[in-house]
Amino acid sequence: MRKFLCFTVAALAVVLMSTGSVLTFGCGASSPCDGVDCSEHGHCLPFGDLPLCVCDLGYHADKITCLKNDPCIKVTCSGHGYCGEQGDKLVCVCDQGYVVDGLNCVDPCEVDGVICVEPCEGVDCSGHGHCEEQNGEPVCICDKEYRAEGLECLMVYCEERCLEDDWCVECPEQIISVFVDIQGTSPQNVYLVSWFVDARVYRWNGSVWIRAALFEDEMISHVWSSGPDNVFFVGATFDFNNPESGDGIARRFDGESWTQVAYIENTGLADVWGSGPDNVYFVGGGGTVLRFDGESTAQVDIGTINDLRSIWGSASDDVWVGGSGGFLTHFNGTNWEPVESTTAWDIVSISGCASGDAYAVSNYLDVTDSKLVRESEILHYNGSRWQTVFGSSEGEKYYLMDVWCADAHNVYASGLVKWSDPWNSHSAGVVVHFDGESWARVLTDTSLHGYYAIWGTEPNNLYTVGSTVLHHRP
Repeated sequence: MRKFLCFTVAALAVVLMSTGSVLTFGCGASSPCDGVDCSEHGHCLPFGDLPLCVCDLGYHADKITCLKNDPCIKVTCSGHGYCGEQGDKLVCVCDQGYVVDGLNCVDPCEVDGVICVEPCEGVDCSGHGHCEEQNGEPVCICDKEYRAEGLECLMVYCEERCLEDDWCVECPEQIISVFVDIQGTSPQNVYLVSWFVDARVYRWNGSVWIRAALFEDEMISHVWSSGPDNVFFVGATFDFNNPESGDGIARRFDGESWTQVAYIENTGLADVWGSGPDNVYFVGGGGTVLRFDGESTAQVDIGTINDLRSIWGSASDDVWVGGSGGFLTHFNGTNWEPVESTTAWDIVSISGCASGDAYAVSNYLDVTDSKLVRESEILHYNGSRWQTVFGSSEGEKYYLMDVWCADAHNVYASGLVKWSDPWNSHSAGVVVHFDGESWARVLTDTSLHGYYAIWGTEPNNLYTVGSTVLHHRP
């Protein structure tokens, strides 16, 4: 009888499997479903000696577990995204550059009603490059000597690179500039001035060049500083419609702002030097000498109408001024005394190593038979008299514009050199060096037409400037 009942129950199990009903085994035998809970999302039925999970709606059997169905299993989002659930809905999250269209990720231009424009359409890169699409965005690939800025290709006016003997080009700003002077008080405090339509002042803070000031319709000649809160520059107002006119101007930076400290009509100011914040001189055309005492500026009569081009001193009672026609005068703290210079050329720069040890550059400029004639000499003051120590030779013509003395064994001058061979004539920017015994070229840069100024903090850390900035790094 027991055997019959067990058979009947087994037969009934087969019937009930199709109905989803739960059957509890008897007959004293253990069931294959013992301990099988189908992940609590279904129930177990024995199938012979094996447990079989019958899963709830929304789940599917995986051996003796019930796993939730993946609603996204058949949603590919066109291969350009992935499927996810948002509430009780399926959504596609599309890759960059594609948009949702139902359960698809499509190119925006494939959506009905959308008018597409190619990323590079209408982008001409200023006519100096071509446009390429990168990650759905237009990008300008510029021609040689041009750089990308947004969707424009702008000319590279300055490219940082190194030349010879540790001279390297530095680029304060990517604009057309004529750098006319450089001066400072330490490697972390250097001022650079340029002119091209507007006057610009840059400062090297030890890490980067920053633009410190811009003055419209002004032309800077020279800069002088005794510290970060005491910077002066001189120059002139400028009018392109009347370039022969111009009034002299001097400005001072006190650490916070620039103020005008001198203005003189009808003549420009050419150079500036001071022994301190309350004793600063400005010199210019027609014998102009102005002195700033820290509060106000007054004119000083030194007894000449020569155009004054340069000034330098070792102290307040040892000041030299040079100008046109070889004019030189010295201030001893009480009087200005003219001094014989041994040259008739314009003295455009003066620099000294110490009292009684000074150098000057004199220039000759003329146009003869439609040819520009330029020559220079370097003069040295030995404490008693000035004499010529360097100049042009038969094969080389120098036109120097500035001189700077680090010490008795390191004197530098910068400018232009011209020379000829049997086939051609050549010109180049040049720096010459005096080592205490002789003068020699230390830089010849054929890519430029000359350097207007030279200055340094020590013999191996110096700058020379013209259409670019060259730095000899220690």
